[in-house]
Amino acid sequence: MSIGMGLIFLSAIIHPEIFGNVKSFFTQKIWWIVSLLFFIYLLSGVYTENHTAYFERLKIRTPFLLLPVAFASLPAIKRNDYLNLFYFFLLLITVSAVISTIRYYKNFDEINILYFQSKVLPTPIHHIRYSLMVVFAIATGFYLIINSYYIYSRFEKIIFILITAFLIFYLHILSSRISLLVFYLLAISGAIYYFVKLKKWLLLSIALVLLLVTPFFSYHFLDSFKHRVWNTQMDIKIASEGGNANYWSIGKRFVAWTIAWKIFKSNPVWGVGVGDLKDEMITYYQRDYKEFQDWSWILPHNQFLHYLASFGILGFLVYAGSLFYPLFYQRNWTDYFFLIHFLIFFVSLFTESTLEDQRGTCFYILFTCLNLNQLVSQKCRT
Repeated sequence: MSIGMGLIFLSAIIHPEIFGNVKSFFTQKIWWIVSLLFFIYLLSGVYTENHTAYFERLKIRTPFLLLPVAFASLPAIKRNDYLNLFYFFLLLITVSAVISTIRYYKNFDEINILYFQSKVLPTPIHHIRYSLMVVFAIATGFYLIINSYYIYSRFEKIIFILITAFLIFYLHILSSRISLLVFYLLAISGAIYYFVKLKKWLLLSIALVLLLVTPFFSYHFLDSFKHRVWNTQMDIKIASEGGNANYWSIGKRFVAWTIAWKIFKSNPVWGVGVGDLKDEMITYYQRDYKEFQDWSWILPHNQFLHYLASFGILGFLVYAGSLFYPLFYQRNWTDYFFLIHFLIFFVSLFTESTLEDQRGTCFYILFTCLNLNQLVSQKCRT
């Protein structure tokens, strides 16, 4: 991913009108507002003591500077080329999901046991980031189907229907909790909006029934999904009863959230600095949660708490502005791809620090800038 983004940036800086185009980064405020997350991290180095950890975190954030500069400098992508990129993304995710499904059935018993241990089917990249991409690919499939988009033949619509159905099936095999939650929230709200708008009440009823019975059938016919449900029930029970959560994902998250909130309350204005967050977390684990083994210590799996603890309320407000402003800028929330991509990430931020690794960062900033390139250019032409 980093190589691909580097090439995008390189293509921007070698453009013959580079200096004129780079001015767009400063004159169109949407681009530098998107980049604010990089500068928050940059400034936190002033009061961070663990500089090794700080520079590791800062390196992951460089796409938040490079890609907005690149896309602001590049000419507008043609609409067909823009849709072809989503077309290719859908095919890429489908191929990887097919390979992952084959691996699942070849190692059926072994992988199903993993679901009892709060683990999942091996995926090409981190399973949560990957499953969010699968949800976005499903949404892409629906768009291409509804709009009858194709490159070579109208027959492709049938292929998209089959691909989208397969990805929904695969998503339930994978059984990432947050991705299933995102999928059903989007699918139910999307079905209601779309069919109510068309006044297709029968189709709406059929769609809602299908969405309601899909988890039921998945529980009875997909072992991985069934095991994930059992694991989640046990996880919640142990967390609610205050049991030993060393081996339980949700229980560990609750503890990490509690610690992050304590750190924020102790440092409410500036936070502790992004480089020192892990060290502060370890201090609390060692002092207040001695029953936790060091291998079970985690950073807060909640992006909002992560930023509150790292940057305090001031940095958090800047982050919130950087996150929400692009959505409302020139009514971008009315664009299908921009809204779906935003909602997928927004919901995930409550249970994951989605932007704290390279994969999540790349997925977020790449499609955000791609969508903005298309939308900003459209507004400039009208």
